[in-house]
Amino acid sequence: MKRFNNQRGDTLIEITIALAILSSVLLSAYVVANRAYLVGLTASERARQASLGQRQAELLTFFRDSHTWAQFLDGVKGAAPPGYEGINTRKPNHCNFDKATGKYTSQCFHMETKNGILQPQTGPYALRDANLQKIGGELNNSFVDIRVAASSTPDSIDFIILYGTDAVGDTSANNALRNKSHVYLTLSNVDGLRSP
Repeated sequence: MKRFNNQRGDTLIEITIALAILSSVLLSAYVVANRAYLVGLTASERARQASLGQRQAELLTFFRDSHTWAQFLDGVKGAAPPGYEGINTRKPNHCNFDKATGKYTSQCFHMETKNGILQPQTGPYALRDANLQKIGGELNNSFVDIRVAASSTPDSIDFIILYGTDAVGDTSANNALRNKSHVYLTLSNVDGLRSP
């Protein structure tokens, strides 16, 4: 009877180690791919918010160009034609909830059509994306709001159009703070430049 003393099979320990190495490689690949996917979603959402911020700037400029300076500031009262609010006559409202401090930090508004008239609306233009919630595991908060800067004068108003979104999949307290951007816009009284 012939013996094969020089041949040996893989031991249970060797197979276990090989499976552990393979599992760690596959898990690392999954983590990297998932992170890249979430970063891509966040970038897409930020691009959408930047577009909405630019759109709010255009609507605000159009609102100024379509009215006298007094109407732009104080709106028009009455029901026929329907009245509308101006930049200064909006109801007070706090915006921009700071997750870190648990407080509202400023007043803001956004431009929106109401009763067929484009006008300032109290509060931010907020989006809550249910699809991103399903992917990221938490409610994704996206917003655009307009604020009047302290440097404004009676004939010129400086606006800050702030926009941002939570990073998808990031549940840290400073998430929204890291993902904010803004646009500065100055609008001046041009009533004297209008054609009669």
